[in-house]
This record gives sequence, C-alpha cells and structure tokens, in this order.
Amino acid sequence: MNRTAQLTQREEGVSSASPPFLPILIDRIYRQLLLSQIVRIEAAGCYSWIYTRNGERFLTTQNILSLQVRLSGFWRVHRSHLINPLYILRPVQREGKLHLSTGYQAPIARRRRRQIRLQLRLLTYSHSY
Repeated sequence: MNRTAQLTQREEGVSSASPPFLPILIDRIYRQLLLSQIVRIEAAGCYSWIYTRNGERFLTTQNILSLQVRLSGFWRVHRSHLINPLYILRPVQREGKLHLSTGYQAPIARRRRRQIRLQLRLLTYSHSY
C-alpha cells in the first residue's frame, strides 16, 4: 500500500488497528485511557487536551498529529480537533459543526465537510442493519 493510500485510510478511520487503550503521561505517571472513553481531542499548540465521556480532561505532551496516527478510528474534523465517531449525535448544518453527546459542538473545517458528510452517511448506513 502506498503512502497516500495509507494516509487516506487513516484519515477516513478505516483501519481498526488501534489498541483499545491510549497510554498518556499525567503528572509523571503513565495512565491507560480506554479509547471508548475518549470523546474528543483538541490541539493546544504542541500539546493536546484529551476529553473523556465522564467530563475529565487531560493535557498531554503529544501533539494532535501524533495522536491522529495512533488513533486510526478517530476522525480529524478540523486542524484542532480529533473526534471519536461513537459520540457524534448529528451535524449542525448551518454552523458547520458536529453535535457530540456531551453537548460540545466541534467545528468542521470547510475543506473536510464533504468527507465528514460521507463518513456520517456510511456510519448511519452501517448502524441501520
């Protein structure tokens, strides 16, 4: 598989090769976060904030690109946001955002809106059976 195909596959969240845990360093101690508990990741310069479904947030020294590579099932919807598709409720069309089950509305980059719409259709289609 060539590099472009690999990047496209990662971007679309096709691969399910991600381990079920994400090890992150918090207060000099490694902690394992269940991927199913992570709702979204937001870039903060060279760092990233990881938000969980129980309302916790953790600052990690890993940037969003390195997390995107490790979390192939997550969707990069904006340069500053990685989203776990399990927590998407619906798109907010007029504002170009995704409404998440936590109440947060994640921005969708204009150049990614078509791709996200397609992924949402595929996600909805796969869950309708």
